[in-house]
Order: sequence, then structure tokens, then C-alpha cells
Amino acid sequence: MDVNQEKEPLPKKMCSVRLEGHIYEKMALVADRLGMNVNAYLVARIGEAVNKDYQFYEIAKNQNDSMQNFFSQIIEAAKEDQNDQ
Repeated sequence: MDVNQEKEPLPKKMCSVRLEGHIYEKMALVADRLGMNVNAYLVARIGEAVNKDYQFYEIAKNQNDSMQNFFSQIIEAAKEDQNDQ
């Protein structure tokens, strides 16, 4: 892909969130202080949280895959050893 060629944006999904009034008011103040609207603030914070949690998910999945591979190799080696006897 040419560096100057723009990527097509991914389709966005819509969801809604219900917040307690006092939480929304705090969030609105913080977002305003950061120079963004509430939606932009929520999208940024959700993105940060999801990316952090997804890293843990990937680590756990990789560990699980490695363990399954390890035990598969042990089972295969045991079968070969049994066939050699």
C-alpha cells in the first residue's frame, strides 16, 4: 500500500451507557478540562482499558496455547516410547 494512500476507516459500532448523574457530571468536567467532549473522553478511556485488558487476554491465551503444545509433545513422545518397547 502506498504511504500516501489513506486506509479505509473501520465501521464503528454504537452502544449506550447509563451513568449515575454525579459520575456524568464529574466526567463532563474532566472532559471539558482536557478539551474534549464527553463522547471523545469515553471513547479514549474505553480504548485504553480495552487495550490493557486485551494484552492480558493475549498473554493468557499464549500461555494456554504453549501449555497445550507442551503436553501434546509429551503425549506424543510417550506414545513413541511405548511403541518402541
